[in-house]
Amino acid sequence: MDGREAPEGGKKTPTSKSEEDKLEVAIKYKRRYQNVFSEGVDTSAEIAKTPAMEKDATVSAFLIAALRQNFVFASLEDAEVSKIVEFMAKTAVAKGTDVIKQGEQGDYFYIVEEGKFDFMVKGKVVGSCGKKDSFGELALLYGAPRAATVRATTAATVWQLDRVTFRSTVASGASKQKQRVMDSLSHVTLLEGLTDDQLERVADAVQIVRYPAGKRIIQKNETGNVFYMIQEGAVDCTDVGASNQFKDLVLKDGEYFGERALLTDQLRAANVTAKSDVTLLALDREAFVRVLGPLRKVLDDNLSMRVLSSVEILSKMSTKEQQKAAKLFKEQSYKSGEKIIKQGDQGEEFFVIKNGTARVEVTTSGTTSTVSEMEPGNYFGEMALLNNDVRTASIVAVTDVECFVLKRKDFTAAFGSLAKIMERTAKKRNDELHDATAASAASSIKLTELKVKASLGAGTFGRVKLVYHAATEKTYALKTMHKSEVVAHSQVTNVLNEKSLMMLCNHPFVLKLYATYMDKDRLYLLLEFIQGGELFSVLHTPSADGVPEAHAKFYGGGVCSALAFVHEKNIAYRDLKPENIMLDSKGYPKVVDFGFAKIVSRKTYTLCGTPEYLAPEIVLGRGHNKCVDWWAFGVLVYEMIAGYSPFADPVGMDQVVICKNIINGKLVFPKRFARDAQDLVKKLLNRNPVDRLGANYAQSPIAGHKWFATFNFETMRAYKMTAPWVPKIKDALDCSNFEPYEGNDSIDGGYKDDPKLWVGFCT
Repeated sequence: MDGREAPEGGKKTPTSKSEEDKLEVAIKYKRRYQNVFSEGVDTSAEIAKTPAMEKDATVSAFLIAALRQNFVFASLEDAEVSKIVEFMAKTAVAKGTDVIKQGEQGDYFYIVEEGKFDFMVKGKVVGSCGKKDSFGELALLYGAPRAATVRATTAATVWQLDRVTFRSTVASGASKQKQRVMDSLSHVTLLEGLTDDQLERVADAVQIVRYPAGKRIIQKNETGNVFYMIQEGAVDCTDVGASNQFKDLVLKDGEYFGERALLTDQLRAANVTAKSDVTLLALDREAFVRVLGPLRKVLDDNLSMRVLSSVEILSKMSTKEQQKAAKLFKEQSYKSGEKIIKQGDQGEEFFVIKNGTARVEVTTSGTTSTVSEMEPGNYFGEMALLNNDVRTASIVAVTDVECFVLKRKDFTAAFGSLAKIMERTAKKRNDELHDATAASAASSIKLTELKVKASLGAGTFGRVKLVYHAATEKTYALKTMHKSEVVAHSQVTNVLNEKSLMMLCNHPFVLKLYATYMDKDRLYLLLEFIQGGELFSVLHTPSADGVPEAHAKFYGGGVCSALAFVHEKNIAYRDLKPENIMLDSKGYPKVVDFGFAKIVSRKTYTLCGTPEYLAPEIVLGRGHNKCVDWWAFGVLVYEMIAGYSPFADPVGMDQVVICKNIINGKLVFPKRFARDAQDLVKKLLNRNPVDRLGANYAQSPIAGHKWFATFNFETMRAYKMTAPWVPKIKDALDCSNFEPYEGNDSIDGGYKDDPKLWVGFCT
């Protein structure tokens, strides 16, 4: 069964409305999805609820063909699908049996081998399926109530697959493959200067290619632009060198060839032929440049960055400032014996040795002596960036030397004087100290000193209440989480992450956390009270959906700034949506709820978020990183302007359809979308995370996109813009911008707490 069919199954009633009209109607139900999430995945080993069972070729072919018809499996590698087939179990179903019941939590997916089934919603038949069809695919992605009952109308036979086995198999396979690629890249001498993060991004651009024995892979004297690493098999390298002066050789697993293709398009120096069936990891220069930039420039910039971060007078510059400074270096060469700088001259340049060696000479009373020698990566003359004092020593090239040179006039033109940078750094520290002092005052508040004034809302695990602290006459938001619910949904780690990550994020457009508390039943987060309500309520009113593009740019600018800051901390936010963006008393956006946030240095495999905002790599479970936030940002920009999300189910709230739209759907823009806005959204909603806007060298930062060309981020950060909508607030206790909420806050009396689970929550 495919996504055109009803929830978990049956066929939908056709409609004559245009696609755009249907989408506009679809949003009218005012999306209020609960967050979805799957169990955490241990990628170090495959974990299966069902034991693997060998199947004959006929059965395997039948199951593979059926799986390939379903969108969940369409993009998987053949080896991954074959592996999944091993874990599928055969089950007989008697006529009249309900294989799935509407409303129950589902964790199995089914393929029909024989028999027929009806799909029923509230007792009414809405569709059917038979041999080779499948149903229940949503259960493979995350736990959600079944949308329909599936009843056998004949005796039947099905093959079933559970979510834990599926996600573990896919995630562990993807993780092991990624690690093999990383291991291969880490042994390439040419790439030794890359950072771990850069290697990770390059690994994502690597393609798997296979050649049969005897197939020519590289032809001598042809232009080369692809670098190969051998994953399995062997290759023959013959006719090596300009005059075939080198011996033929055989390369095997873990070895590589053609690496110079990443630097230049020089002609190949040998023939390379598959000695056996061979599996290769291929990386072409174009993909490398797209992800990181030209290799030589990347290596040079890395050296410059390492030096800039180690120079004491420059180490306090922000990472962005250092990156900007690194681009100002110019290369300059010096012959052996040439003086690079001369003792007694006025200093105006800062040097970093790229290649070669130099010696430091000091002349005193007519006598010149060598103080030390300098090698690649060493630097000198840094004080010239601060003032024009005379040089206290000479630097002489011992061999031919290549240097990166930064002139004070270029540095000053880009940043102002170094003294000004130091002043800005000191001011930033004072501002941070001021914020920390305010936070410290709030952190000393005791839970018993807080008086509940109103309920503000509820999320998947948390209830948020307005509280008042009489001694300071200040109001706060108190997020309360029941320990029993957190444990039941395996979210202990996420809750601990939420607390620790929010403490790292001091940004004007990120919600502030002041204190944490707990008792035997609940966990508490004391947060700043944001009085303007949710952005969702501004986007979707009883009379209209969406906002003018200029308004979307204002809210988008704040969110973009917040996400960029969060990403600098290596945090993937993973739950962006209008419901998680609050508006403060001045109408400015604040990103809230870090319940699914996580520090991500490599790929992570847990599915979490809100259905319409999930990136394809999250849905498929093959690993994701911070790039999922830029996908979600693209969905947000679309929804702000269009009034509905791009992947909404045009007819109802079928989450299978939404997931299929995310994986396969096309973007359709309403007429109100300007060309620059369309371009931004298209680049953010690129299904290949390697090529997504904000993810690679070839793409400008999101803030640098032409949609933001006239938008001043610094002005907004300084709160010098007028917001499109400023909430009317009577006093500090006014919560009129929140929808009335009467939730069940009763305690699970049977829950027995384990204090060891919450170590670190209140520190």
